[in-house]
Amino acid sequence: MTFEEARSAFPVLSRYAYLNAGSVGPMAQRTYDAVAEAERDELGPRGSHPAFERIIEQRDGLRAVVAGQIGVDAERMSLMTSTSEGCRVAVAGLDLGPEDEIVTTDAEHFGLLGPVHASGARVRVAKVRDRSAAEAFDAIVAEVSPRTRLVALSHVLWITGHVVPIEALKEAVSAPL
Repeated sequence: MTFEEARSAFPVLSRYAYLNAGSVGPMAQRTYDAVAEAERDELGPRGSHPAFERIIEQRDGLRAVVAGQIGVDAERMSLMTSTSEGCRVAVAGLDLGPEDEIVTTDAEHFGLLGPVHASGARVRVAKVRDRSAAEAFDAIVAEVSPRTRLVALSHVLWITGHVVPIEALKEAVSAPL
């Protein structure tokens, strides 16, 4: 699919430059049509055994498509309802405690910050909001210590739009990203 084909899938983009994403981002026409059809299906019998089987089949199909796109086995793929839910599951799975540290930034979405602060670990917040991209990178690295078990941040910072050079960050720190 070309960039132009992808852009044309979103009717709103023929009239506007839409600069948001996630739950309030634009919807592709194909997505809207699928949602409308699913809503029509809700008028029929709900909660039936065939409906439940259809949901599981659709979920398995989606897992297979996404897994194929990122090159992993579908059996190792877990679907979440949102990125925020994924952050909660991932951070909770690390079993962090008070002796551990997480480094994050002051330019992250609450969907990440909430689980980070609820993890039980000590949270070190790099102040990047009012800095240039290069200064932001240095501020993140400066917060990393031997107790850092996780560097939790977005590749593109939510508030500033700075792109964090992930490969350079991997070289600069030894904690998981």
